[in-house]
Amino acid sequence: MVKLKSLKDWIVAEDITQGAVERLPSGIPQLDAACDGGLPRGYITQVYGPDGVGKSGAMVPYALQAQARGERVLYIAVEPKLNRQLFYNEGVLSNTIDFVMSQDKGSPLTGDVAFDILRFALNENNYALIVVDSVPSLIPRKAFEMEAGDTAWALVARLLSNQLPLVSSVMPTTDTALVFINQVRDNQSQYGRDFRVFGGWAMKFYSSLNLWMRRCMSQKGDPDFGHRIKCTLDKNSFGQPGAETTWFVRYDIGVDFCAEMFQHARDLGLISTAGGYVRLGDIDFNSEGERGIANAVDNYNSSKELQDAVRKAIEDYHREEITDERAV
Repeated sequence: MVKLKSLKDWIVAEDITQGAVERLPSGIPQLDAACDGGLPRGYITQVYGPDGVGKSGAMVPYALQAQARGERVLYIAVEPKLNRQLFYNEGVLSNTIDFVMSQDKGSPLTGDVAFDILRFALNENNYALIVVDSVPSLIPRKAFEMEAGDTAWALVARLLSNQLPLVSSVMPTTDTALVFINQVRDNQSQYGRDFRVFGGWAMKFYSSLNLWMRRCMSQKGDPDFGHRIKCTLDKNSFGQPGAETTWFVRYDIGVDFCAEMFQHARDLGLISTAGGYVRLGDIDFNSEGERGIANAVDNYNSSKELQDAVRKAIEDYHREEITDERAV
């Protein structure tokens, strides 16, 4: 046991101030605005929701942003059903993302080995984003050694309780945004939510940002076209929790970033649509059809000028918003 001689070596000096948390954006304006710029680097983020909502697909925009910055991504897929082609089809280059797939070596990837790989990657600090998919598949080695009929309680929860403190202690020394994808289970209780998050309480305690995703709606008239994702920030250690946002995912191309940028500008009141016109301030962009914004995106001649104007208007709006908050 170490005997303390003085507290001065442990107390932080008054003139040392912690800088702003570095973020990894997604490129989706609504999601980045709700998360104060993106996923916090050097911290743990939990993404959870029902199956089929698009939790794994939501990591593609972050991989694209890391690729644009010249950084790399590590995807630890404990579940053997991950479709790697999903990332490649949406523009992620194979030389910018590394996959660790379960059963690629002929045997299932246990939770113990997955955490060993995770800690090794964090110590190297060569990745801007590391994704662990998913928490219910982090089965300890002990479970594979059990015989049929043997019972053991909370194996995954106990594994998380043992490993997450070790991972959390390493995170502040890295520039990596760590994401754990989790699932939900039915809650038999009649109070509160009708579901519970898998893996006990450790994941909630050690994560700094919790994103609860669920399906909001499908595209009217074409249910096979895509669906809208609704995301709620259950926990946010860097800002106000409870923020909600939505974005639309197309099944053929993924997230349409231009359409989402226009939708975000319209939500902020920067642009308005009337009939076949899109108005940004005193500028009118003529576009045929009822859906003015969508048609303006499809029309390349008017889209480029409109995109630049909308992007500049959004940046000016958020810059003024930050200035007003600092003045207060």
